[in-house]
Amino acid sequence: MSTVTVTTADGKTSVSSPYHPNWPSEARALGGRWGGGVWVFDSRDEERVRALARRIYGTDGSPDPGGTVSVRIDVDNVQGERGGQPARLYEFGRLIATRFGRDEEPRLARRDSDRRRI
Repeated sequence: MSTVTVTTADGKTSVSSPYHPNWPSEARALGGRWGGGVWVFDSRDEERVRALARRIYGTDGSPDPGGTVSVRIDVDNVQGERGGQPARLYEFGRLIATRFGRDEEPRLARRDSDRRRI
């Protein structure tokens, strides 16, 4: 089941999605506003909003006729922590892992991490 949902009603297009660090700035660039737990856009921008969701999350919540795949991610070149903040690895619009310190083992994100930050 997709955790990205795009709905249009009453002249507004709403997007419910997990946190991704690139989404807020790009959503604002399309005129989106955060409110009530969703991003809200003018319905005339629905196709642009769906395209943005597909680019960042890999889906706009529409049924995917292709199904799912397994992938292997090479993370040898991921940059470490900066300014006391944990290192977070995002791939395919999802938080994959977090490392809280240089000498700590990375922690894999929970399946429901798209609703809670580690």
